[in-house]
Amino acid sequence: MSPRLSKSTVTTIVRLSKIIEIVLVDFGLTLNQFRLLSLVEEGVTSSTEVGVRLAMKAPNVTAMTNGLIDRGLLVRVQDSEDRRKAHLTLADDGATLLAKADQRCHEALLHVVEHAQASPNLLDQLDAWLPVLQTTATDLRISLAEGSQLSQDR
Repeated sequence: MSPRLSKSTVTTIVRLSKIIEIVLVDFGLTLNQFRLLSLVEEGVTSSTEVGVRLAMKAPNVTAMTNGLIDRGLLVRVQDSEDRRKAHLTLADDGATLLAKADQRCHEALLHVVEHAQASPNLLDQLDAWLPVLQTTATDLRISLAEGSQLSQDR
């Protein structure tokens, strides 16, 4: 038997995402730019992998990456062994901005938890979902690439 979700579950998740978007405006970042910087911080250095993780086409990844490079937040480094490849790294300003934005997002989510008078452990519970969300996102990307829908039996 699959778990039942209320009709408002998706709306709740979308609204949480909107809160993060509102916070990021103060840093001049879109949600995807924030995600790109976060991915690079986590060690994803290939534009191709960034595109897969963000579900974006290569030209859009290139445009977004170039914009962040122009702002001094990212650096593109040519691969020393294969000149066709380049790796992305965070510039010092990018690491600083990402840390500040991440902290402010965390504070905004804490504010939500306080408003809901929910347990502070709620955010820890959300963190526990991260591996499942990453696996599900990978499954979705594979299903879409194969032209099929994600099975609920997975």
